[in-house]
Amino acid sequence: MAEYSMGGGFPLWLDSGVGVTELDSWDLPDELKGALASWQTDFDMAYDPFRGWPSLELLNLHFKEATRLRTCLQRELPSNVIELDYWQTMVNGKEEPLPHSV
Repeated sequence: MAEYSMGGGFPLWLDSGVGVTELDSWDLPDELKGALASWQTDFDMAYDPFRGWPSLELLNLHFKEATRLRTCLQRELPSNVIELDYWQTMVNGKEEPLPHSV
């Protein structure tokens, strides 16, 4: 999902290696599209590629929303495998364990 500097891009892509990062390329409800775009914007605004998240609280909030979005995507796209590849676990330059899904 989230990727460095998507710049308002969409945090979904196909496993086939062909990236689809345009919001309108996905047949999803507008509310879910908005939540995904907001989640990506939160990452773009807060995650530093060298230092990570500024706080453990932001990491936990972002991960919690990621797991919620994954569940919503699986519900909307039941014939697809939806994987959450959450690698953004650095906080203030230190790798933290992956938060527990809530």
